[in-house]
Amino acid sequence: MAGQFKHKEAISKLDPKKVISEAKRSPSPIYIFIGPHPIVISIIEELIEAILPEEQRTTNLEILKGEEITFSTIVGAFNSPSFFGGKRILWIRIPKFDEKLLDWLNKGEFRSKDKILIFELEKLALDKKEREAFKEISNKAVVIDFSLNDRRGIQQLIYSWLKEQGKKIDFRALDAFYNQVGDQDLVAIKNEVEKLISAIGDKPNITLEDIERIVVRHRQEALFELTQAIGEKNFSKCLTSFYWLVDQGIHPLAIISSLSLYVKRLALIREAIEETSLKKDIYRLNRIDFNRFKSSILPIIVGYYQDELPLILKNFKPYAQYKLFLAALNFSLNDLLFMLVELSKLDIWLKDSDPNVTARFERLFAILTQQTDDILEVE
Repeated sequence: MAGQFKHKEAISKLDPKKVISEAKRSPSPIYIFIGPHPIVISIIEELIEAILPEEQRTTNLEILKGEEITFSTIVGAFNSPSFFGGKRILWIRIPKFDEKLLDWLNKGEFRSKDKILIFELEKLALDKKEREAFKEISNKAVVIDFSLNDRRGIQQLIYSWLKEQGKKIDFRALDAFYNQVGDQDLVAIKNEVEKLISAIGDKPNITLEDIERIVVRHRQEALFELTQAIGEKNFSKCLTSFYWLVDQGIHPLAIISSLSLYVKRLALIREAIEETSLKKDIYRLNRIDFNRFKSSILPIIVGYYQDELPLILKNFKPYAQYKLFLAALNFSLNDLLFMLVELSKLDIWLKDSDPNVTARFERLFAILTQQTDDILEVE
């Protein structure tokens, strides 16, 4: 009967321990994990351990993964006979649900008291019709979604990771920690949480002072030095700052995030320079002092953006805006746009677990500081 397979309300993405606990007593016929592989893999492995005894994991667990996985592959694997007793798990890593698979799941053709499906997706990409179908499947499945990237969701996720390690964090400390790491990939955020746990040691409660001491000051100083080196086109200084950041355990994705934000700021200022009256004096602007910048140049830049600077520039004090202005003079707008493309490429390579991280960054710094001929016109 259909009702016996209708699982309880989908369990929150923030309570994976409850998923494991319930699976020991009465596993769901379908589990759907959404999020980066390094984030979800530990929970999936715990789930499998909860369902299958150790002696059955080599015979009763089948893993399907890769772009070549099709609907027919999944159904064929599910319907293949089992020659061993006990429950059987099919762990399926796929890029997306297609219409055939959603239809098969909604028709309940997967039903078997001894077979369990575990789907793992990096993200949920569905059109309107597929969303409706997935909504129905959610009533039959346990869905654990780590893909939400809103501030509240990520803060709750950080809180849950700390709680798992016996740590408590007050709301001010959590807010400060998020402000430092919340604009990153989830894998990078988890890396930062693990560093925080290691630095705190046996201390059970994490305070704002701990965040400022451990995370904020050293990280900000080092990243500031790196971005300054980019603005100065100082290749060797870039390498020195980068190696220090890596030695301190700063995730490469966090470095990419900071560099991208810096280059975006330069591009916004450079655009204002090239699209206003400032362009005709462009070769003399680097000799302007701070007072003249504040009284004569900054109002023109603000005016270009209709009297309100973009948010990523607005929160800077005038002197910091002045330093960005001087750095922007070292690059053309096309150069900066090309840099953003290169940063985006490196971000993708890193998320695909590229092993040549150091070599990739060295090439990137050569491009950002214009030590190579790779700066090209952006088409």
